[in-house]
Amino acid sequence: MSNIIAIVGAIIAVLLGLFGLEKRKNKKLAEKLEQQEEKIIVLEKQKEVYKANETVSKETNEKLQEVSDEQKKEEETIEQAESIEEVIDIANDIIAGFNRVPDKSSWK
Repeated sequence: MSNIIAIVGAIIAVLLGLFGLEKRKNKKLAEKLEQQEEKIIVLEKQKEVYKANETVSKETNEKLQEVSDEQKKEEETIEQAESIEEVIDIANDIIAGFNRVPDKSSWK
């Protein structure tokens, strides 16, 4: 009878040991899962920032292209001018364009 109790006790001890090992494995897996979830959140935020930067960059490039095109037109107009007075008038128009205050709806 004592042998049976010893065997049952040994089986219970082995099962409790296995249960402890399994619990430790599960805890490590849970920690690893939390770390991966945090990395995913960081990557999603980086993706959002990248998209925002890409949009702003495209808008800036478009505006720079518009300014460049306008400058080329102004240069062509100046080159086509026949007298110094026309060049001065064109230059005054360009300067007047800088002095104009844009409407507040274009401010961001």
